[in-house]
Amino acid sequence: MATVTSSARSPFGRDPLAFKARKLHQREKELDAPTSRVLDVLFAVDPAKKKLTSVETRRIIAVLEEGMRRIEIVSLLPFITRSLSRFAVLLGSDLTRLLERHALLEEEYRHATSPYRRNERPSGASVLASPSRAPSFSQDFASSIDDETREKIADLTDELRQSVRNVLRAFARNPTAANAMRAESKERSAESGLLLETLSELKSTTKERLATTRQEENDRGDYLSHVAEREEKARAEIRNLEEELGDAIAKRQKEISEKEAIARKLETDLHSVQKLSQENDRHVMTEAEKQETTDLKSHEIKRAKVEQQVAQLKKTLADNRTSHREAELNLRKRKFKVEHELENWIREYDNDMGDRQEEMEGVQKVYDEQRMQLNELEERFATLEVEYNRVVEERRIAKEKAEEAQRELEKMIRAATLLQSLWRSYKCRKLLKQKQKKGKKGKKGKGKGKKSGKKKRK
Repeated sequence: MATVTSSARSPFGRDPLAFKARKLHQREKELDAPTSRVLDVLFAVDPAKKKLTSVETRRIIAVLEEGMRRIEIVSLLPFITRSLSRFAVLLGSDLTRLLERHALLEEEYRHATSPYRRNERPSGASVLASPSRAPSFSQDFASSIDDETREKIADLTDELRQSVRNVLRAFARNPTAANAMRAESKERSAESGLLLETLSELKSTTKERLATTRQEENDRGDYLSHVAEREEKARAEIRNLEEELGDAIAKRQKEISEKEAIARKLETDLHSVQKLSQENDRHVMTEAEKQETTDLKSHEIKRAKVEQQVAQLKKTLADNRTSHREAELNLRKRKFKVEHELENWIREYDNDMGDRQEEMEGVQKVYDEQRMQLNELEERFATLEVEYNRVVEERRIAKEKAEEAQRELEKMIRAATLLQSLWRSYKCRKLLKQKQKKGKKGKKGKGKGKKSGKKKRK
C-alpha cells in the first residue's frame, strides 16, 4: 500500500503552474527595476518643481495673467450693468458713471445693429467678449446698408472699444471692486468660463514649456522612447509567458484526468483493503488496549517531569519579561531623544533655506539693477565709440599728411644737399682748371726774371 501511494504522489513533486508564476513574477521585477531608475531621472528634471528665473519668462506669464484678469471683468460686464444699483456703493461714482455710459452705448449699438444681425446673442455678449470683432449680418441686409448706417455702426464700435478700455482702467485703479466682481463667477456665461479654463491650461502649459530646457526635453524624449521599448519587450515577454502558461494548464488538466483514473482504481483497491483492515483492526485494538495501559503509566511519569519543566520555564519567562521591559524603556527614551533631535535639525534646515532664498532674491534684484546700468553704459559708450573713431580717423589723416610733408621736406633737403655738393665740385674743378692755367702761364714767364716771379708768388 505504501508503494502505491508514493507512486501516485510522485507526479505532483514539481508544480508547473507554480513554477511559471514564480518565473513571471521574477521577470516583472527585472523589468520594473530599470524603469524605476528612469523615473527617478524624470522626477529630477520635472519642470513643475522649478521656478521661472528669467525676466522674459516672468513677463510672458504676467501678460497671460493680466489677460485672464481682464477677461474675468469683461465677461461679467453684462451682469454688472444689470445690477448697478446693487454694487453702486462698492464700485464708486466714477466707475458707476462709466458703466452706465457703457450700458447706454451697448443698448444703442444693439438697437442700431438689430435689423442686420444673423443671430442675436443675449446681453450683447459678442460685443463685450470681443469689441474688436465686426458685427455678424445676414447677406440680404448687408447689401442694403447705406454708408451713413455703416459709418454710424463703425463709430459705435469704436466707442464701445474705448468704453471697455476705460472701464478696465477704472477697475485697475479700484482693486477692491475688481476682486468683488470676480467673486461673482457664477454669473459668467459658459463660453467665458470655457475661455478662462482654456487660458488657464495655456498658462500652465506655457509655464511648463518655459521652465523646461532643451536638454530636459531631450531627456524626456529619450525616457519616453526607452519606456516604449521596454513596454513592447514586456508585452512580448508576457505573451510568451501566457502561451507557456496555457500549455502548462493544458498539460496539468491532462495529468489531472490521468490521476483521476488512477484514483478510481485506487478506490477499488481500497475497498478490498478495507475488508482486510477490519480484521486487522480488531487484532490491533486488542493489542492497543494492552499498550494503552502501559502507556498511561509511563505518561503519568512524563507528565510530572513536564509540569516541573513548565514551572521552571514560567519563572524564566517572568525574568525575561522584566529585563525586556527595562530594555524597551531605554529604547523608547533613546527613540524620543532621536526624534527630538531630528525635529530640531529639520527646523534649522527650513530656517537656513528660507534665509538663503531671501539672499538669492536680493542678489537677483541687485543683478537686474546692475544689468540695467550696464545696458545704459553700453548705449552711452556706443555713441562715444563713434565719436572716438571719428577723432582717431582725423588724427590718422593729419598724421599721414604730416608724414607726407616730412617726406617732401626730406626730399627737398636731399636735393638741395645734392645740388650744393654738385656746385662745390663744379667750383672746385673750375678753380683747379684756373690754377692749372695760371701754372702754365707762370712757367712761360719764368725766364723773364726772378723778381717778377717772386712778386707773383707774394
